[in-house]
Amino acid sequence: MATLHNSPAGDVAKVEELLLYIFQKAADKPNVGETVLHKLLYFIDFDHYEIHEEPLMGCRYVRNHYGPTVVGLDQWLADMVIRGDIEPVERIVYEYRQRSYKSLRDPDMGGFSEEQISHVDSVLDRLSDMTAKAISDFSHGDYPWMAASDGEILDYEAVFYRDERHSVRDDKADVIEFIEIFHKASNENKYVDQKRIDAYKQWREESAL
Repeated sequence: MATLHNSPAGDVAKVEELLLYIFQKAADKPNVGETVLHKLLYFIDFDHYEIHEEPLMGCRYVRNHYGPTVVGLDQWLADMVIRGDIEPVERIVYEYRQRSYKSLRDPDMGGFSEEQISHVDSVLDRLSDMTAKAISDFSHGDYPWMAASDGEILDYEAVFYRDERHSVRDDKADVIEFIEIFHKASNENKYVDQKRIDAYKQWREESAL
């Protein structure tokens, strides 16, 4: 079975089932084309990492002009079309030609826990109504994208430097206070180094005692 790029626990088959699930849930949403799809997968993975300290799928994402982009997604979609799992749908949305996909079979969600499915639903409820431009602009304000250079792989650990608008942790108020302390002590707000990450983890463990 093919494994994900740099993924310690996940496989392409699992991602493909999630894609089928997303296409079914968003079947009546013409805005969910390829641009929105890349961002939904990004927030599913990175939000899950922020909450649980592990990604849901473990895909790799690169920074590009339009926001986070999933490494390998184009090939996975093409393979699913060839197998007859999905079919491409061309639409005109706000005067722009857009490609989305229609599920041709039900997804097998047996590889996902109830918590993981609930997490996916939460991200879809929150973000799947956004236009391609709106969700791209939103992703541009997220710290993992801001901290990377064009073409670089986004660092999952950077979610711990999110601002209030992007953070999804229940204790995000404490996280924001921690970030503000660091930002006051440094003139470089976009650099994520291991010392800061380790300091954050230590601070969070001590706060939980």
